[in-house]
Amino acid sequence: MKIKVFLGLLLIQSVSFSQDTEKIRLNVRVINSVDGAEIKNATVKMSYSLSENVISPKTEKKVSFYEVVKGADIKVLAEAFQFYPEEKRFETDRLFDDDVLEVRLNPRPAGSAIIAVIDAKSKQPVPASVEISFGGSKNSQSTSQNKQELEIYYERNGLYTLTASAPGYDTKELKEDLKINGALKKVTIELNKTLSAQQLVFKDKTNKDLVLKPTVEITSATGQNVAWNSAKGEFATLPGENYAVKAILEGYNNFQAQVKADNRPIELFLEAKSLAPFVMKIQDMITLSNVLSEIDITTPSGLKEKASTRSPYTPKEKGEYTFEFNSPEMGSHTVKAVTAFIQDKKEIPVNFEVRSKITLKIVVLDSISKQPIPDVTIRAFNEKSNEIQGNQERNSKSFKISSLERIFYEVSAPGYPERTGNTGATGDVSFKTTTVYLNKKVIENFQEHEYTFVDAHTKEPILRTQIIILDHNKKAVETLFNAAKGTYLTYKIDPSKTYTLQAKSLGYKDLNESLKSGSRNITIEMEPSDLEEVVISVYDEYTREMLILNNLSITSSSGKNVDFTERNREYVATLNRKAAYKLKFKTGEYPAVDKEYKLEDYQNNKIDIFVRKTLYPLSLNIQNDLTQEQKNQATSVISYLSGSQINSRFDKDKKAFLVDSDPNETLQVEINVPGFRLYKASNNRKQLAQYEIKVMLEPIPEAAPEIVKEEVAKVEEPKVEEPKVVKVEAPKEVAKVEESEVKKEVPVKTDEPMVAAKGKRYPLTGVNFEQSKTTMLYGSELKLKELLDFMNNNPKVKIEVIGHTDKVGDERQNKRLSEFRARTVANWLFNKGINPERIITTGKGSAENIAANDSEETKAQNRRIEVLVIDD
Repeated sequence: MKIKVFLGLLLIQSVSFSQDTEKIRLNVRVINSVDGAEIKNATVKMSYSLSENVISPKTEKKVSFYEVVKGADIKVLAEAFQFYPEEKRFETDRLFDDDVLEVRLNPRPAGSAIIAVIDAKSKQPVPASVEISFGGSKNSQSTSQNKQELEIYYERNGLYTLTASAPGYDTKELKEDLKINGALKKVTIELNKTLSAQQLVFKDKTNKDLVLKPTVEITSATGQNVAWNSAKGEFATLPGENYAVKAILEGYNNFQAQVKADNRPIELFLEAKSLAPFVMKIQDMITLSNVLSEIDITTPSGLKEKASTRSPYTPKEKGEYTFEFNSPEMGSHTVKAVTAFIQDKKEIPVNFEVRSKITLKIVVLDSISKQPIPDVTIRAFNEKSNEIQGNQERNSKSFKISSLERIFYEVSAPGYPERTGNTGATGDVSFKTTTVYLNKKVIENFQEHEYTFVDAHTKEPILRTQIIILDHNKKAVETLFNAAKGTYLTYKIDPSKTYTLQAKSLGYKDLNESLKSGSRNITIEMEPSDLEEVVISVYDEYTREMLILNNLSITSSSGKNVDFTERNREYVATLNRKAAYKLKFKTGEYPAVDKEYKLEDYQNNKIDIFVRKTLYPLSLNIQNDLTQEQKNQATSVISYLSGSQINSRFDKDKKAFLVDSDPNETLQVEINVPGFRLYKASNNRKQLAQYEIKVMLEPIPEAAPEIVKEEVAKVEEPKVEEPKVVKVEAPKEVAKVEESEVKKEVPVKTDEPMVAAKGKRYPLTGVNFEQSKTTMLYGSELKLKELLDFMNNNPKVKIEVIGHTDKVGDERQNKRLSEFRARTVANWLFNKGINPERIITTGKGSAENIAANDSEETKAQNRRIEVLVIDD
């Protein structure tokens, strides 16, 4: 009954509104109920009582008012900061134009504070904007020349944030603890004027070039030091103020100047000092005479110049100079000197001390008889290992050298061991002959041998080894153990004879082998006894097919080649678990592998290696019947998602476009065949090892009226064979209807809707595949559309698609098949626009069966696809 009365009143009012169009203008005044003062910052919302329609204010001649239908009931909601809101209803039948509706607001209990904003330097008031923040709410007020202080009211105790900002000043934030019913608090916020950067550019007064950064001191007009930013060449200042600038730079006179800041770079010019000249002198220390010659000079900047010792050389650059003197008789000499200013030095000496070459003679004598040794070979080298040519005599050789030069020699003669030495360096002119004495060789029948035992696979030393060395008479040779080095020593070994070495060590195979070596240091490799059989398999990472290798090599870290055998496309080798081995091979179009592997990084003594080609073949098979003319004119444009186009060729017999593409790249395909609509599609092969795609082209329908007329005209002719359009199109139309009807009958709902919760697992009931294949059966896409909607509605969700099979057949093939089926589902989602980074795939094979595998029904239950939410 109440509802009927309300509807009646609403109907009556709406009717009266439509019939009585008289409207009146009303004003609203919001006042403080305590002191009667008008609240200027109040917010007013007016609406009709029954319809809830908001009445917006109007403005005419800069006067605001509300226009309402006379006789209607209205309500006014008024709100203001630090006041309780108030809603009041009015009847307008007794109101007239320009009447004022009054709404009184009761103030909330609050505290108050006075806020003043002043210049930090002059302490004078500054017109500024002040923002008061507390508990997530903000309120802004402003001071002015007429209103230099703000009185604010607040309703709660706590720490308030006051932020003041003004043109030409830095913004400042204060935290103030304000309390209700406390003493009136005055808060003063001091603002500092915003400084600008004044740049100073220092240049050479003579050439106007920029100079290196000098040491700069800045002083304000009040005598205060101002910080100088040497990296940027500027200081902070207020425009228009004066500053005293001092600059000190090596090579320039001290600089002082007054500058006035104006926000533009100011150029200051430094006056360079004069550089002292270099005076060069070359003196032969043998003859004590001066040598006149040209000198090669390299300046600090790398310029090459020449000067003579006859006159001084005046430098043009500051820094270190390099002076070089070169003479065939006196050799090459280099002197370095640094520039100085004239006021510090009048001139800078550059002195070369050289020596004329002398003749050195090396004489070779027998150390016992002191007689010359015939047929000697003498070679001499300087300190740079360059051989010096000389004049060879019977038992001596003469060389032309510098008296200060150190000479290294090698002397040998038949029946004498080679001897090396040096002449030493001296300035004694009389030192011209060096005598070298040689001792005759002593024939030795025995040698000393040192044996080191190492692991054959790792080359690591074997410290605890028992060894026996037997001579040809089966007598043991005395051996000594060197504990410091972990080696074994033997003496009186005849290098011309063969010995037998027997060695034992824990963890290694016993060694018993013949030993004959002319080397004094012998390394013996021992094979570990705890080697393990390891199976190595190589797969195509994309297709998971096992590959056959023709050139595999396995090498230990010591460089030892390890033997292996091939068994059912796998490679079996005996390896040390603690050692590292390098596997190297190259097969077919795959990149070469040259990588080190450690058996301890793999389980079950099995190393699986995955390789991948850059390109894999793909066939786009057209399912439609094509005429020869259509085959001849068939074209395609195939490109990657990045835009780069790839080559394709059309096989007319197979009706297929053949391409080689990178499976990591998404393909964009366009196929154009006359009589069919343009075919467009995208394909992502990343998750699925796919080699062919079935392409069904859509025929372009012909005009229906013309077809009917032709058929009617030719019905009575017995030889007519082509009501082609009628026979082709009619079945297609029927097929389309049947297909749509079948799709509607397939159930698409699941018992449990998918939820974006990490750890949730959902079976994709209805997603089925052809037996032992990765091709989805008809109706699977309907279920996948639910998964697609779930992924689109939850853009942050990441999932794992898991494939399962029954226990029939080889488990390795089952696992591969289940993984490829999971990739087929992921590929379908990728082609619908889902980001590949949101999906991972896993193949479980028959490892997680949920039924007994004892009937076709239970096997079908095990052949399933599941989705696991891994990130929500």
